[in-house]
Amino acid sequence: MLAFKKQDCDLTLREGIEIYLDYLRQNNKTVGIDESDNAYKVWQCHDSTHVIFGNGVTFEEEALNDFHNLILCSFRWKDYLAYFEDPWLKEHMKYLLKKVGIKKLFVSLFFITKSIVAVIKLRFKIKKKWPLKVPESYLERKICDLREEYGIQILTEKQRPKSFIDWVGAVKNPE
Repeated sequence: MLAFKKQDCDLTLREGIEIYLDYLRQNNKTVGIDESDNAYKVWQCHDSTHVIFGNGVTFEEEALNDFHNLILCSFRWKDYLAYFEDPWLKEHMKYLLKKVGIKKLFVSLFFITKSIVAVIKLRFKIKKKWPLKVPESYLERKICDLREEYGIQILTEKQRPKSFIDWVGAVKNPE
């Protein structure tokens, strides 16, 4: 299991992000890279949401993470949409649509329905919304402390997706 998928994970946010990115790289996945001179690190912020919300690397968890961001994050639409303007992401989305297809995309959404309901319920339990633009200082803080401060509960095993689409680029979470 990816260490950040435990509620009481005592790694720093930076360490959690590295675990997430290393696992993607181990599975021959290209990761989004921020330009060093950009004040808003779109990919760093996106990857931090995977860690803080405990979402792994499957296609379904990626979709679920986007839903977490919409429901549990504070953001300006300009910043949220900046992620979708990234040239690499645009090409990646075309690749996904071609390789996954519309039918499997809808099947995937069906697989996460129970998880989406759980995220909506979490919205009413959090203390405050997670900032989509993550302050640099948060990278050195423990994940468990950040979750406590924001009242973030990650999904339980029962609430997580159990079924996953099969496609050529599928990545599974480690056991």
